[in-house]
Amino acid sequence: MCELVAQSAQRPRPFTSDIVCVMVGPDPQEQGGVSSVIRAYREGGLFASGAVQMLASFRAGSGLFKLLIAFKALLRYIGWLVGSRAPVLHVHVSSHGSFWRKCLFIWLALLTGRRVVFQLHGGMFRSFVQDDLAEPLRRFALYTIGRCHLLLCLGTPVLNWFREVVPTAPAMWWPNPVTTDYFMPASQVGTGPREPIVLFLGSLLADKGVSELLDAFAGLHASDSAARLVLGGTGAKRSALEAAAAQRGLSGAVVFLGWIDGAAKIEWLKRARVLALPSYVESQPMVLLEAMASGAVVVCTCVGGVPDLVRQGITGVLAPPRDSSAFAEALCQVWFDVDMRCRIARAARLYVEQVHHIDRVGAELGVLYSTLAAGR
Repeated sequence: MCELVAQSAQRPRPFTSDIVCVMVGPDPQEQGGVSSVIRAYREGGLFASGAVQMLASFRAGSGLFKLLIAFKALLRYIGWLVGSRAPVLHVHVSSHGSFWRKCLFIWLALLTGRRVVFQLHGGMFRSFVQDDLAEPLRRFALYTIGRCHLLLCLGTPVLNWFREVVPTAPAMWWPNPVTTDYFMPASQVGTGPREPIVLFLGSLLADKGVSELLDAFAGLHASDSAARLVLGGTGAKRSALEAAAAQRGLSGAVVFLGWIDGAAKIEWLKRARVLALPSYVESQPMVLLEAMASGAVVVCTCVGGVPDLVRQGITGVLAPPRDSSAFAEALCQVWFDVDMRCRIARAARLYVEQVHHIDRVGAELGVLYSTLAAGR
């Protein structure tokens, strides 16, 4: 880590504040994976000392409300810049509006001699840059990213892509943090029965693979009538899923919770036998890591950064995307094999504890900020 930072370091300037870093991203209370990451940092104490300040550049609401939130965050950041404060900027970025909002912060930081950490979330950014942007905007986007001092990537595919298209900016794989509350005691993992629940947590959207999940669950339910599919989320596909479940005679076996978070989310993860994530596109899903820490066996698709976390048959079970038959086979494989579930659950929890625990990730992030701020 330090070697990568050193490659991009410039001569430090005399900052007059104990604020080491400003982190910019969506409000931690919002729905979604990026907010979950920031919330984990907050709950892990990253902002407690005041050395790292959080600026919420996005909250859900009307277009005018979103604009006001971003403008307020920008004004506050400018105030810190004018006062020669905060030598490091850490932006959490995804596609479309998120990227353009963060560009304002990035260029303010670069023009005033700050160092910029660019952390990319979401699995659609490469498509956004290559397919959605006209050539001048594409060049500007890549130039902006290339001027940053460190790129934090949540999956090997995007890491390799960044090294190809912006080789001037050091890039590294980075682990998302998981807070202590999600961890089932190691001695209890695999020792007791879990409820016959296939749990899905996320937006009920087509690209989350929820239609394929319902098809796969129907196959599982035919073999085990006690199995239940519990869907925790909101989205455009809910009505269609409810109708499809009724048509298949599964209404009593499919439960719609709506969006859940906090203690309720942790409780369901510690009850469920399997956490299913049949997405078409992912980066480094927080819910996947949280499930692994909680003792639920993960069955997911081999997309994006997921194979960095899930080793087939060791820390989870992988299936190809958009293939309900393959996903049903993967579900049944772990559903009826108690020894396999216990072995996978223990290995997965150990992996998350060793790599993703908030104490470890938070400490490493603190070192990264200090190194950049000192210009080493």
